[in-house]
Amino acid sequence: MRVFALAVITSIAAFVAFGAPAVGAATTTLSANPKVVIIAGPVGDKTSYFVADARAAAAEAAKYTTNVVTILTPHATWARVKTALQGASIVINMGHGNGWPSPYAPWQPYTKDGLGLNPVDTTSDNTTTQYHGEFYLAQDIRLAPNAIVLLNHLCYSAGNSEPGLPEPTVGVAHQRLDNFAAGWLRTGARAVISEAYHGAVEEVRALFTTRQTIDQLWRGMSDANGNVVTFPSVRTTWASAMSDPETPTGPFRRSLVGDPRLQTADITGARYADTGVDPTAFVVPGAASASHDGAGLYADATLTNDPSSGLPPASVASGTALRLDARAGTTIAGQPIFAVHRLDGGGSGFMSGADLTPRDSTGPNVWTADDGSGAFSPNGDGRQDTLGVSGRFSETVTWSAAFQRLDGSVLRTVAGTGNSYDATWDGKVAGSPAPDGDYRFVVRADDAWGNPTGSRSLTFSVDTVAPSLSAPAVTSMVSTFSPNGDGAGDSIKIGFSTSEAGFIDTSVRDASNVVVRSYATATIAGSGSVTWLGDATSGATVADGRYSLTLAPRDLAGNIGSGRVQTVEVYSAVSFVRAAPGLFFPQDGDRYAPRTHLSFILRSAARITWTIRNASGAVVLTRYQDATLSPGTYAFDWNGRNQAGAFVGRGVYYSTVSGTNGQQSSRTGASIRADAFGISVSDSTPGRGQSITISGVTAETLKSNARLSVYQTGQTVRTYTMTRVGTTTYRITVRLAAGSAGTVRFKVAGIDLAGRFQWSSVTLPLH
Repeated sequence: MRVFALAVITSIAAFVAFGAPAVGAATTTLSANPKVVIIAGPVGDKTSYFVADARAAAAEAAKYTTNVVTILTPHATWARVKTALQGASIVINMGHGNGWPSPYAPWQPYTKDGLGLNPVDTTSDNTTTQYHGEFYLAQDIRLAPNAIVLLNHLCYSAGNSEPGLPEPTVGVAHQRLDNFAAGWLRTGARAVISEAYHGAVEEVRALFTTRQTIDQLWRGMSDANGNVVTFPSVRTTWASAMSDPETPTGPFRRSLVGDPRLQTADITGARYADTGVDPTAFVVPGAASASHDGAGLYADATLTNDPSSGLPPASVASGTALRLDARAGTTIAGQPIFAVHRLDGGGSGFMSGADLTPRDSTGPNVWTADDGSGAFSPNGDGRQDTLGVSGRFSETVTWSAAFQRLDGSVLRTVAGTGNSYDATWDGKVAGSPAPDGDYRFVVRADDAWGNPTGSRSLTFSVDTVAPSLSAPAVTSMVSTFSPNGDGAGDSIKIGFSTSEAGFIDTSVRDASNVVVRSYATATIAGSGSVTWLGDATSGATVADGRYSLTLAPRDLAGNIGSGRVQTVEVYSAVSFVRAAPGLFFPQDGDRYAPRTHLSFILRSAARITWTIRNASGAVVLTRYQDATLSPGTYAFDWNGRNQAGAFVGRGVYYSTVSGTNGQQSSRTGASIRADAFGISVSDSTPGRGQSITISGVTAETLKSNARLSVYQTGQTVRTYTMTRVGTTTYRITVRLAAGSAGTVRFKVAGIDLAGRFQWSSVTLPLH
């Protein structure tokens, strides 16, 4: 697990005294006021659009924090941006994206996968762009712990291409989104979300108003497609990468790279302030130092000098570190008197505030503790044999870390100094592997001023038992799919059930037993599925043929269980089976919408059967029957008649194309509705008294708005005029009567340009 939260800071009592320096109240918690930086670089004629989006995001962020910095073209220079980004918890970047792979070779880190900014601060230039790539991000930017970066409208950032350029293969898209996130993750960010065509307002609102993981936030956005593919980041070893294309093979518009378990509260819930700062007032208990050589150290609070010398009975040198233990009174001059002790063990006594300087009086904070997956297997197999925990402190400290049993007995300790830590354990106890089970890691931090110790703990597990994979992972059935980019059957899912959370390692081999693709899919314990897009390691689509997929379970500790094999067939010859328009109305015999254009593309020679079937699967018309065809495009206009020349009845039909090369075969189709209207209802199981929206799409242009008639059991027929919401689309929302259960029929009707009355209806059960 990865843990990111603020440690609790011990409350500190404080006293106020007159005079300078004054005694101030200690801060007991860090206030929640995270820094949000919003950048919009130059984008030519789209500048006003991007700037408007940036300002909308800034306005939303300002509802929750006063620390919002907006840098807009033509003033978005590297100097301004670099300064503003330091310590930011949320970064939103809009502008030109210059990612890789792209047509702009070669790759180099100085301009790729970073920021597109103004070369100089001007008053008018929104066109000229200077790129500062991932090299500059990693070298010059340090974001707040647990920061998130939102990339909006950038080409290549989510795997997308530029407008007008071809969509990438799946492999190239994954490289692009992984590369674009890499530099930002090296700034300290824990997650990068890229949205090619989505503004940032929704994400900002969710970050501040919900308590959920970043994975949940991203999957719950209004533009989510539900086609999420997860794979380990190549560029950032600790990160997961996710893509959510519109279809399994694109277009690519959304991505998330980082730690999907990062909590929104860890991003916005605290300002990660430096605790090593000296206060302006004394804090009791707290720290101070002697302000000058010879500062008096007295035996009691009267601060009485030695009668013979007129000097203090003891003194301390300038800079001597002291702890203020208690307030002991006030001098005649109004200065506070403190009971103190030396941090070097050199004694204790009483001193005047006039001889002291307030010093750091806040205990250090353990900001982060990252233990990777939270599990390891010290079994000597070379996979996750050691556990490493790393993190950061709020200041430079002396730290110690312990790996313990849950009863507190210590198995290993590690110590060091600095503002970060890294501790490892090989899982051995007296030379032998520790038993499987849960253990605890505790890190403690002390600063140089005797302030309360900061600490953090987490639980991890030793696990040497490999997971198991069970049915339905293996099956004798051979499945066929066609990764040809037409959106129909472009991928295949293989089900599995695994005993542990972790990953499913998938290896794809061709008929010659050569591995053509390997990848990992994150999974929870229980049932799931692995998707293969028919792509090779290079990102190219594999050739037609038979392939075997080996699925092996790997748990969070790195143990790999026995694999299962699934055989699949790739056959992409028949593609892009289309019907345009998808709605036509030949049955009335007029010249309006009398036919639909049916087509498909054949990529390689095959024997083809092309039929039109009704909703029950019965053939009503055969175009080709087991015909040998050469590669090319095939099409004809269907006039709605069957093989005998009679009009088919109203309803849904399918243009179905079956093809085979003698070894592989496929069948795909496109639906067509032969009817006056296509009707859709917002709820297919409506209830009495419910509001419901009915949409009607007309096959033929109407003279006036369509009308809706509602036939409800036990009720008088009601008729409404629908609203035109598109060239051929009409819509209305009505409330059903609160009568008897039964059925409800919605009839949409209108007059076409020929003056003919047209109608269609749909009947639904009513509860």
